Amino acid sequence: NHPPTPRLQESLRRMVAPGAKVRLDASASTDPDHDRLQFAWIFYPEIGNYRGPLPTLDGAATAQASFVAPDVDSAQAIHLILAVTDQGTPPLTRYRRVIVTVDPKAEAVVYPVPRTARNASISDSALTATNPSPLVAGQRVTVK
Repeated sequence: NHPPTPRLQESLRRMVAPGAKVRLDASASTDPDHDRLQFAWIFYPEIGNYRGPLPTLDGAATAQASFVAPDVDSAQAIHLILAVTDQGTPPLTRYRRVIVTVDPKAEAVVYPVPRTARNASISDSALTATNPSPLVAGQRVTVK
């Protein structure tokens, strides 16, 4: 048996505005032996500087999870651990850490933006904007 390879669709570090929906996607994770994979997303509060109540983590036992960024007065980091376990003998687990900084000064967050993207599409559920001129669903933006 060989260990699985956890892969996230997004950056391992990101910044979001309070109230933004943070999507976590590990569906690109693989196993070299083609074993079925189990996923666990876990908040790791001891290492971050966010001390408020932890948000509800929807889909914590699936490849795709999400939570709503909490309200904060200053930039604060929330750490999460992704555990990917294969069903081989013995079961093997590999981990990735994701750091989400919630910053009230974040003016706009377009999500998800692949690391290699040059253009991104905005949908109603993938946009958080705090600027006075709202972006429109389907609008094209250039990410540099």
